[in-house]
Amino acid sequence: MASSKSFEVIIFGGGPAGAAAAITLARCGIRTAIIEHSDYSTLRVGETLPPVIYNILTQLGVWQHFLEAGPIESISIRSAWGSAKAFDSDHIYNPYGSGWHIDRACFDRMLIKAASNVGAILFTETHISNLSHDHLSGWEVTIQRDKCSDYLMAPFIIDATGQRSAIPIGLFRSFRVVDRLIGILRYST
Repeated sequence: MASSKSFEVIIFGGGPAGAAAAITLARCGIRTAIIEHSDYSTLRVGETLPPVIYNILTQLGVWQHFLEAGPIESISIRSAWGSAKAFDSDHIYNPYGSGWHIDRACFDRMLIKAASNVGAILFTETHISNLSHDHLSGWEVTIQRDKCSDYLMAPFIIDATGQRSAIPIGLFRSFRVVDRLIGILRYST
């Protein structure tokens, strides 16, 4: 049995960018839906966050929840951006303190819980089966989950799915490419 729901904004992707957008919008009283492909139980690659994350998480109202999740302080980050030469960024003089090593799955779950707590509606384990736009009624999104369809409508959508982009190729899309960086993960035992 299909159901139809109306929102003011539909966000594709429930990672950090999608959850942060949902927290911000829902706090302003904007009826927001988040469509997430996963159920947040699969492995997500860990990360190291820079000290400025303190400002972002404080503005989102989740700093205390972040600390309760048990991140590990990082006094320095070594990275290679744009060349093979590694660059060290020491945090000892940073006004925001240290950076943080995080469990990415735990971090994502903390953010999405905060979004739900302020009123965003979360649809997990879904995929988009149809997306259409009408200049009068806005966006109509058909999602599939548990062999059921839901029809969501909203005048605005946000694609926070990253490089894979949830918006089908046939529809107008514009991208602003900042760089072409890649990440490499290696497990050692």
